[in-house]
Amino acid sequence: ELEDISLLFCFPSHDMDKIVKLDVMIMEQMVTQNKAKRKRFATNASSNSFDNFHFISLVHQERYSKFMANRKFVPERNIRLEGDKFSDIQAMIVARGWVELTSFAKEASTTLAKEFFANAYQGPSKEDGNDKNDLMQFTSFVRGKMVPFHDEIINQLFGLENYEQCSFEARKAKGSNIDHQEIHSTLCKPEADWVRKKDGSPLKLRTIDLTPNAKAWATFVLHTLLPCSNVSDLPIQKATLLTAIIKGEPVNVGRLLADDLWSTANCSSPTSYINHASLISKL
Repeated sequence: ELEDISLLFCFPSHDMDKIVKLDVMIMEQMVTQNKAKRKRFATNASSNSFDNFHFISLVHQERYSKFMANRKFVPERNIRLEGDKFSDIQAMIVARGWVELTSFAKEASTTLAKEFFANAYQGPSKEDGNDKNDLMQFTSFVRGKMVPFHDEIINQLFGLENYEQCSFEARKAKGSNIDHQEIHSTLCKPEADWVRKKDGSPLKLRTIDLTPNAKAWATFVLHTLLPCSNVSDLPIQKATLLTAIIKGEPVNVGRLLADDLWSTANCSSPTSYINHASLISKL
């Protein structure tokens, strides 16, 4: 029988007073700026009434109806290991301070999560990308409660380091120059190969070709960090993240999750799946 890991939670050293003071300043700024945001959206939408208990404007209510209401969720999953099996994974979870991160997932309200995403929408001009330094872009409302979701908030929530230098981001920035051989040798069984494009360049890995350790971490990545409805394949971006994790490199989890929440809220693609219901509930 699979059981949740039960380990001592190790908090990294933070200057918590500074974090709290920073969060108070951020929250005060958000309150002021979001009043202006509500007014702007309300003016631009129309004079029609909207459900102001669930949404901050008519634009956001329509966003919910058109892009969120009928979507399904990829359920988040905790890391579950059999007894002392995968002791190296258990040791890495403790060393990284990821005990809470790998065990927080639980059943959560998908309706509230959809409202969160609808109210986090920034408008058409923001759909091409976000400004990581503009904390106002990382805030939403759920039934009258303001819910900030920037990287520092998420890292503080899980007791994680707020790394300025993130190995995953550095690796991803290499683009086509990424070291595919390193990824393959870190994650795959020796006899496995990339699924390749017509021109022969690597496209993705299959999870059945991963080593047992890599497969265990891949389940967590594909369900909780960068959730995806297709858990049979590991695209290059997710394989890059998995490589950084297994090699013990610094990963800014808060930034990773904040960016994924933002992208879900502002993407207009027709995909039928959305993610992070448990995370939103915890926020």
